[in-house]
Amino acid sequence: MKQSRPGTKSFKFKKELTMLKDKLISCEDFSEIHNMFFDLLAENHDFLRLSKKAKHPVLKQAAAAIGKKLLQKEVEISLFMLLKYKKYNFYHGTCFIDGHIAGIFFFQDIDMGMMSLSVNPPYTSFMRFTSIIVDKDDDQTPPLSIGRSKAIH
Repeated sequence: MKQSRPGTKSFKFKKELTMLKDKLISCEDFSEIHNMFFDLLAENHDFLRLSKKAKHPVLKQAAAAIGKKLLQKEVEISLFMLLKYKKYNFYHGTCFIDGHIAGIFFFQDIDMGMMSLSVNPPYTSFMRFTSIIVDKDDDQTPPLSIGRSKAIH
């Protein structure tokens, strides 16, 4: 049995991900959710090391739809980099939307995530979103629902 070294975390971020998920579901202060993600996970080298490159077409669609809604025009997504923390089906990453830096995270088990977009620094806009499963033959149903946005400075 593999032993963890003294002073190292022996858990696999379950507590942090559970706290973030609860806050994402219930909190109305989107900057608080965003800050929690960075404080607990995004700046943690062990968490990043355990996350692996991934693809998720709906998340790229979400970034484009959110960018379009915030910028009120068709947008170009570039350098879309997504990681997955496999044990909890948690996706997180960054991209550029028309040259503006964006961050995104998504809990697949509850089909909910959040995106931040820095359009006019020091202002950052946040959007919470959910995805829904649609029948591929049904062109009328959008693949995601974008919630309210908030601009924070």
